[in-house]
Amino acid sequence: MILLRFVFLAVLFAHFLLPPCSWAVSLTFDDVLARAVEHSPDLAIAKYDVAAKREAVNERAYDYVPTVELRSYAEQYKDLTQGAAAVNSVGDVVYSSNSQAQVSHYVTAQLTLWDFGVRGKRGI
Repeated sequence: MILLRFVFLAVLFAHFLLPPCSWAVSLTFDDVLARAVEHSPDLAIAKYDVAAKREAVNERAYDYVPTVELRSYAEQYKDLTQGAAAVNSVGDVVYSSNSQAQVSHYVTAQLTLWDFGVRGKRGI
């Protein structure tokens, strides 16, 4: 019984004589909603999912961009017999008896005008 009286007096003392809690913060619904959005793992996952989908759309757009390709090719045949034989054979390749040099340059441009619905079927 004495313990019960002591607890009751301690609660009365704490309730009426001590100042209110200084760490308590009043929050509005907007504050609670902002904190929930900030710390929600589901919303963070959805944000990164949207970013990944946007990047996939940007990547698919490259199918509609023209491409340009530049190639250069150079080769040289050297007469290994110094004119003594009519042809030279190195492995399976037969070369003529004179020395040759060849240089080629290629420029290729490509643009898909119509794909007959292939991109639509692939989900692009």
